[in-house]
Amino acid sequence: MNFSHFPDLQELGVPLYDLVSCKGTLRVQVLLVIINTIFWKLFIDVTVAYLRPWMEGKPWKDQYLRLFKQTWCKLGIELSDEEWKNCSLMNIPIAVQHVIGGCLCIPSLFPIPGISNEVASILACHGALFETGVEVGDMVTRSYDMAFKKDGFKNNPPMLIVFMFLHHAAGILAVVPFNIYFSDSFLYHEGVFLLQGAAGIGVSCQLYSWTLDLKKKSDLLQMQVISVFTFFADYILSCVSILYLNV
Repeated sequence: MNFSHFPDLQELGVPLYDLVSCKGTLRVQVLLVIINTIFWKLFIDVTVAYLRPWMEGKPWKDQYLRLFKQTWCKLGIELSDEEWKNCSLMNIPIAVQHVIGGCLCIPSLFPIPGISNEVASILACHGALFETGVEVGDMVTRSYDMAFKKDGFKNNPPMLIVFMFLHHAAGILAVVPFNIYFSDSFLYHEGVFLLQGAAGIGVSCQLYSWTLDLKKKSDLLQMQVISVFTFFADYILSCVSILYLNV
């Protein structure tokens, strides 16, 4: 695939070709992080705004919010009802991001006819940057809230900040160096695929399970199927792929 016909971004001094091809330079990588941060922040906010009225009419809304609160209240978070609703829905676009980011690594791990190794590596590096963009956006948003909003520290207690920092550390600190020095390493692509794929599948299944009424046989059966599927998808398939790809 030839990207050489793309014009230069004169204002930034970076050819569009370098951005599309995810060139392994610090300038290009930092610019891509900024672009991804803005894009995924807008994507999450727009998706949440769209889902809010959709969730209001659902019979599982109260149960979904209760289970979400039970999960996150353990970190000392105190939010208003409206803020809880928005936070609970944020995980849906974030799960979408994880799934897309993981899927972009597939051509590198399992060669697809018509996609060269170069293009496969480019896709995988962009997939990793998707995660970095979301994580940088989250940390910037939380930092802004704590600095300028009245309830910023109340909504972001120390335990949550420590948890989120540890959660975001790998994506924020590792992706750019790896994209610069190991952009064509299928082991790097494999790690991105497994981490984002496992998170995307796990979060998606968890969110859906919170909508089920286990007193109904049909919903209980769905929960059992989801549990088995998540186990195989996130653990057994991951272990098999690691053994297969490293032989």
